Amino acid sequence: MSCFHKTEMASEQLSELRIVLIGRVGAGKTGLMKTILRSSKDYKEPDSESHLCVCSNTEKCHKEKVEIDNQEVVVVDTPGLCHSKKTDQEVMEEVKRCVSLASPGPHAFLIVLDEFKFTVELQNMVELIWKTFGKNAAKYALVVFTHKYELLDQSELGKADEIIKHKIKENSQLQQFVSECE
Repeated sequence: MSCFHKTEMASEQLSELRIVLIGRVGAGKTGLMKTILRSSKDYKEPDSESHLCVCSNTEKCHKEKVEIDNQEVVVVDTPGLCHSKKTDQEVMEEVKRCVSLASPGPHAFLIVLDEFKFTVELQNMVELIWKTFGKNAAKYALVVFTHKYELLDQSELGKADEIIKHKIKENSQLQQFVSECE
């Protein structure tokens, strides 16, 4: 499946930046989406708590569009992989539909992780993403670690970037995965 929109990022300002969030259930995709949306001075919090709740129940795609520093930004939240009630293949069908909301294709996949261990579950998730979108997807992928308050001790929070880099280096499989994502 070729779903990427190739653009030379440095050569010109994009009229619209399209981002798709992918990760397992509870990894923090919806929270990350809200963080990105809040970067817009024009973004208004929804009245309804259920509109963009920070919880592990995103069942369908959710798309929001805002302007950040004169740049249109489209963010698509996807259902979580490693779902207890659905197979990953069922979830990936919905994720593929989500990608169509970023037509003509996403500029970036943000792969959202909430742990530093490269577990079998994470390995299977990554393989499923690459199988669904092709290894070429790595050229458009960035890894985002969420839940830093749970991942790091209180004394480590001031040095979060440095400690996260160190923890990635400690795990060769995680390091390889992160380095595959350009």
